[in-house]
Amino acid sequence: MEEKLKQRSTSCIKVVFFGPESTGKTTLAKALATVFKTKWVPEFAREYLEEKRLQRGKVCAVEDIYPIAEGQMKLENEAVQQANTFLFCIQTFFLQKYTQKLILMVGVIHVF
Repeated sequence: MEEKLKQRSTSCIKVVFFGPESTGKTTLAKALATVFKTKWVPEFAREYLEEKRLQRGKVCAVEDIYPIAEGQMKLENEAVQQANTFLFCIQTFFLQKYTQKLILMVGVIHVF
């Protein structure tokens, strides 16, 4: 199980955006990836849970945590092969345990 959650070794710096929904994390990650001519990784959980809701009418449950973590790590490992100095990620799962090189976490909030 843990093998699928291993992070690929890299010299790039992973920048992780976290925060509540609709605060601009994806917009910011995409924009910065464009500016720095590198890759960004979407939040795997968003697509996974939306598909689960639409296909089965179900919501997030405890048994979804591992497939979400595995899917997120797969996306990050694929992207890191093509990233340059930075890799911008949305809501990385299991941040402390599996991240080898994390230099910056950016909390994004929406102020009304």
